[in-house]
Amino acid sequence: VVVNKIEVRNIDYFGPKVGFVNLSVDAELTETGKKPPGLIFMRGGAVAVLLIIRSKQPSGTATEHVVLTKQPRLSIPSFAFPEIPAGMLDGSGDFVGKCAEELKEECGITLEHDKLIDMTQLAYGSDWKGVYPSAGGCDEFLRLFVSTRDMEWNELQALEGQLGGLRDHGESITLSLVELKDAYKVAPDAKLLSALALFQ
Repeated sequence: VVVNKIEVRNIDYFGPKVGFVNLSVDAELTETGKKPPGLIFMRGGAVAVLLIIRSKQPSGTATEHVVLTKQPRLSIPSFAFPEIPAGMLDGSGDFVGKCAEELKEECGITLEHDKLIDMTQLAYGSDWKGVYPSAGGCDEFLRLFVSTRDMEWNELQALEGQLGGLRDHGESITLSLVELKDAYKVAPDAKLLSALALFQ
């Protein structure tokens, strides 16, 4: 690839830090001379966690539930889009720490770092940074984690409808529970579907 020109179209800041960048790249493939699509939205990496909670109903039946967050996603548009807990990376490179932080902020659930398994690391090693949901026009990659936790039935039920997120940062999150076997049918979330594929 020969890159002829890179134009910065727009920069969005999060306080003093660069948040999102829109680029226009003029490039050619050396073998064919053709120009690949050059409009790029740069937002960096993110972490997401498939949190599976094991419990027993009062009848004794064992259950496995996935914790979902519901929040407004104006780009879709949806005012209660179901997805697994996630958050943008902060540049520290501490994937596990960021994942644990997002779980605490969005769900009020504290997990020790050694309880979080990085499925993308197990799947790809150092070949890829993570899963790329939209590589045709965006640099975003997802580090997908899984964690299982045992919980009493009444504690599990108390999570349903619980409010989460950092309200002073504009987050408006409501927690929801879905059985693991039905999760793929309930939430059309690429993070969830990718995590389920790696988990299984």
